[in-house]
Amino acid sequence: MNNSFQSPLSTHCFIERYIAELDLIKPVQAAARGLKQQQPRWIPPPEGVTKINVDAAISKNTSRAAAAAIARDGAGNFQGASVLIIQGITDPETMEAIACREGLALASDLAVRRFR
Repeated sequence: MNNSFQSPLSTHCFIERYIAELDLIKPVQAAARGLKQQQPRWIPPPEGVTKINVDAAISKNTSRAAAAAIARDGAGNFQGASVLIIQGITDPETMEAIACREGLALASDLAVRRFR
């Protein structure tokens, strides 16, 4: 496995840019299909609990995969994020498990005791 380290600030900036780009293309996609745009709804965790969302993605063209975790408090405020790039894993279930591990590592890094 070949891991690439990304600084937390670099990861945060990437995520913020990515979300901004998604916001720019949403209205165009919905209008092109003639569909009413439905806003996704983030479900907050219980009070005093941090919510950590995780996901994984596998490249179709290379043998690289990524596992990511993002933490937010009950108000939706960004607490931290982590991304792990891995070479050579192409199994989706394995990458999802690695993403869960990355979420646990993020909770540990943030010293979060109560999370979901």
